[in-house]
Amino acid sequence: MGRLLSNRKVTILLLVLAVVIGFRFFRNSMYYGRNSVEPRYLPLVSLDALDTAEEKWQTVGLRDYDLDLKFIAEARTSLIHVEVRNGIAVRMTRDGIEELKPEVCDEWTIDSQLRQIRERLAPDAIFRSSHVEGSQMSMYGLFDENFGFPSDYSRQGFGSAVKFHIRVIEFAPKLSRR
Repeated sequence: MGRLLSNRKVTILLLVLAVVIGFRFFRNSMYYGRNSVEPRYLPLVSLDALDTAEEKWQTVGLRDYDLDLKFIAEARTSLIHVEVRNGIAVRMTRDGIEELKPEVCDEWTIDSQLRQIRERLAPDAIFRSSHVEGSQMSMYGLFDENFGFPSDYSRQGFGSAVKFHIRVIEFAPKLSRR
């Protein structure tokens, strides 16, 4: 009976240990992975990488596309859907709720995203990229190899600057009919 109790204690201890390790692995993969506001797998965005991406995007010349994005900011995750025609956002939803302000919709076009990344990489971006003077940030990201759009990028603020992570879920070019 004593040996059975001992084996049972060892089994329970191992089970508890496995649950704790599994939970920590799950938590870390969610926090530091593709669903995190701080994705550790992304490289710093360089001006060279951004220049190459913008050149690809301009060369491809897509003006009509649909874009689905996952937007993670601090404690909130949103799904963004944007429909762009002739380079202008004609429809945008956030978590299924339609946005009616054209200036908000236009922030999500690829041209606008590339422009925002460039602005934040500018030498004086420390002060222009945040509402609070002195806040600093770093840009991390990857660009699509074929089209050049930002496929996975993150702005990591220090101090009071807001952190966010945007990942493209689906990019659907549309054929223009002329």
